[in-house]
Amino acid sequence: MILGLDINTKIIGYSILDNDQLIDFGIINISKLSDIFDKLSFVKDILFSLKDKYSITKIATEDFLAKFAAGRSRISTIIVLAQINSLINYECFNVFNIKPELINVLKARKLILGKSWSKEYVNSKEFVFQNIIKIFDIKDKLDLLKNNKYDV
Repeated sequence: MILGLDINTKIIGYSILDNDQLIDFGIINISKLSDIFDKLSFVKDILFSLKDKYSITKIATEDFLAKFAAGRSRISTIIVLAQINSLINYECFNVFNIKPELINVLKARKLILGKSWSKEYVNSKEFVFQNIIKIFDIKDKLDLLKNNKYDV
């Protein structure tokens, strides 16, 4: 089974895949936690619960540096994301004894969709999300995501 993580500073999306089937998915909301230590402790507890529930053999996380285009992100945001991303990847290694593989967002889209998004689509995240709904037939579970549909 593969644990996929989309690590951000406020919301972490996760998915569990097994033999090209989506087994579980959800979000980990760390936005209301006061500091990086509280956030890390909270995520670590969830990683242990996922370990108890699933036989994870591979971990894939989004390569966070691919998210930033020149001039669009403040350096303070990049630093905080780098910290939390590195620490959560380290905790994944500690919890599962598996080295996470960092995957470029375009590579991840190609792995799931067999192609990247076309320039005819204005919003690449919406394009991917709509295709994920079709591929994995998750329409009845969308309420779990609330307003964080692009984080899974």
